[in-house]
Order: sequence, then structure tokens, then C-alpha cells
Amino acid sequence: MALRGLAVLGVLLWGCGESRPVATSAEDLLAAVHALQQAAAEVGLCQALKGRMAADAIVLAPVPLPKDAWTCYYRDATAHIHLVEVAAAGDFGYTAGTWPATDSTTWQVSVWRLQPDSTWMVEANVVTQHPLAAIRTGSMVRLGEGWIRASRKLYQEAARVAMLKADRDLAAASMDVGAGAAFAGVLADSALYLSDGQSLAEGRQAALERIHRQAGMMTWVPVDGAIGAAGDLGYTYGIQTVRPLLSDTTLQSRAYLRIWRARPDSTWQVVLDVQARAAPGQL
Repeated sequence: MALRGLAVLGVLLWGCGESRPVATSAEDLLAAVHALQQAAAEVGLCQALKGRMAADAIVLAPVPLPKDAWTCYYRDATAHIHLVEVAAAGDFGYTAGTWPATDSTTWQVSVWRLQPDSTWMVEANVVTQHPLAAIRTGSMVRLGEGWIRASRKLYQEAARVAMLKADRDLAAASMDVGAGAAFAGVLADSALYLSDGQSLAEGRQAALERIHRQAGMMTWVPVDGAIGAAGDLGYTYGIQTVRPLLSDTTLQSRAYLRIWRARPDSTWQVVLDVQARAAPGQL
């Protein structure tokens, strides 16, 4: 109850006279996910997911596609939700879940936004596949956890611009000092790193080790990004390119979706990094 009260207080202090939808905890978003799963059992995952995508939703497959241009090939399976986080204002959040295949684990990461009618809709979605391995769900689930900073005056658009700049600065640093050194300054301790065909890297050190093992110069340009009303949680997405360091000059391109959380000093940290290399329409 204390968390709910603080979340509502944050919106009241933020409001400036503007009417906003209000959610109060990660359980509200989780309920929306469960409703999606129930609908998937009735009409199939593709139809259920498309029915819960916002009008301007994007799907990384691997290039960013509007939902109307996306061909859905999801197998009809129910994902197990491992991670749910909602921004301080309660209007924005993300979920990460898996379902097992015969020899791999399929991760689905969705970005959700609360609508004026108090329903949650998917704003961005990406799927990656990884070698089947045990998942330490106990250390990943953060249901009900809020990061309440009601007194901070972080305006939404200014925060979005700052987050996009953080992503561009990270790309520039990756070219200057290498991706490993660049990510070392922005990865959260609990960060997750997901890249098609590789096992989950859970935690900052594991993610850095995975990034260091990637051969080649990695850079990217964010296409766009969005953020919650409180300015504390958002995402960027775009196309990432890896140029091999050896004689092979074949460029490797893939889409990425990156979840960012603001630190108390207004700098940004990466809490979830997803890279998709599947061919368009083959998710």
C-alpha cells in the first residue's frame, strides 16, 4: 500500500494540470500480461498480441517494422514472465519472458504503455532465441518493485532527449575505446544481455564478458526511443552494425532494443539489452 500511495503522489506532483492514466504497481502490468496469455489460449498468440499493440507499435524483426507490416510466426505457447518493471509514474513499463523450444529458449521482451482508458498496450516488441539453459528466475523477478522519485523534476521530453543522447554517446564510445569499455560505464549491476544464438548473460560482469568476446567494431544509431511520464524508465531501438577486425569485411547488422533507467544523478544506465538477428518475418 505504501508503494501505491507513493506512485500516485508522484503523478500528482508531476501532473501540472494534465490528466494522465495512473497505474500503481508492476502487478497491474503483470495482470495485463496474464490477460494477453488468456487471449492467446483462445485465439492464438499472433492474433492476441496484435490485438494488444498500440496503433504506432514497432516490432524489431530485425529491422523496425510497424505492426501492420509485420508477419507473425509465433508458435502458440505461453511465455513464463521473469521480469516486470514499471516506471515511477505508473504509466510505462517492460516485461521479459521465455518459452522453451526443443533445443533453445525463446525470449520475448515487450515495452508497454498505459492508455487513457487505463488499459496496457504493447509499444515495442522483440524476440530472440538462445541455447536452452537453466534460468535463475529468483534473482530476476522484481514484481512490485518501484523506483519512486516523486520530488525529482525530470520533464518527460527532456529525459527522452537525454536518454537518446546517452545511447548515441555509448555508440561513439564504442568506436573510440571498444564496446566492452563503453558498456562498462553504463550497465546496471543487474543488467541482462540477450543476443540471438547465445545464452543469457545475467548481471553486469557476465554481460561485459559476452560483449568483450564479440569480435569486431560495434556501433549503432538509435532510430527513436520513448519514455515514461516520470522520466525514469525508457527504451531506445535501432540498427547495430559489427565490422569484423580480420580480413573478412562483411558487415553484420541486427536490430537492438535497449531498456534504460535513470540514475539518481540523472545519468542513464542500461538494464536490458536485446539484439535480434533473425530474418524479417521469421519470429
